Amino acid sequence: MYNAFISYSHVDIKMAAALEKGLMRFAIPWYRQSKLNIFRDESNLSVTPHLWDNIEKSLSEAEYFIYLASPDARESKWVGKELDYWLHHKSIDKLILVVINGDMIWDDATKSYQQTELNCIPANLNKIFKQEPFYVDLRVLKSKGDLSLKNSIFNKEVLKITAELYHKSQKE
Repeated sequence: MYNAFISYSHVDIKMAAALEKGLMRFAIPWYRQSKLNIFRDESNLSVTPHLWDNIEKSLSEAEYFIYLASPDARESKWVGKELDYWLHHKSIDKLILVVINGDMIWDDATKSYQQTELNCIPANLNKIFKQEPFYVDLRVLKSKGDLSLKNSIFNKEVLKITAELYHKSQKE
């Protein structure tokens, strides 16, 4: 069983790895193991001829889906397949949007995101929201040094996700 499945474009692998590490280490002393179990392909997949079967199994075992939103992720075939699976088998309420690059411009009139060149929301996700969703914004973090729990912005945003994964308020 996974607490979360991280879906991302491999162009964004540094951000995905940093987020996974941040979630696993948040508020955990160095000598303790995290109670969270996070799926990220580079950390969890083994060499096998049954790639999609393993991804599908991991998706089915995940409580949350963390979409690292970027224009590259929007165009990724694999991210699209993972999102399709989630939207057909799991709850939209367990989808966590983490914007790492690109635009997310909500249009109240159409209840969807504007389709710009730098839009980071794929078509299969764009029209399912009835109102603008809450999302975590990591777009200001660009350097490797920014992607650490020592960075107050990264720390604050990882707290939001970690609290949700533990079913706690941020204050708790």
